[in-house]
Amino acid sequence: AFQSRDALALDGIERHTILEALGRTGGHHQKAADLLGISRRTLSRKLKTYRMQEQAEEVSVYSN
Repeated sequence: AFQSRDALALDGIERHTILEALGRTGGHHQKAADLLGISRRTLSRKLKTYRMQEQAEEVSVYSN
């Protein structure tokens, strides 16, 4: 699906913020979720989404 440049930038900011929270908490998902003000389930869902995006990007790079 097509995403605008702004949406892609926002996704990148969110992903960076999540990774920073995980780094601050030593990878502890519940503590990172608390720090971000979201549920652990929401954090897990976002992590799954970003992993899927990374895999799609890798496939795109290898197919070009």
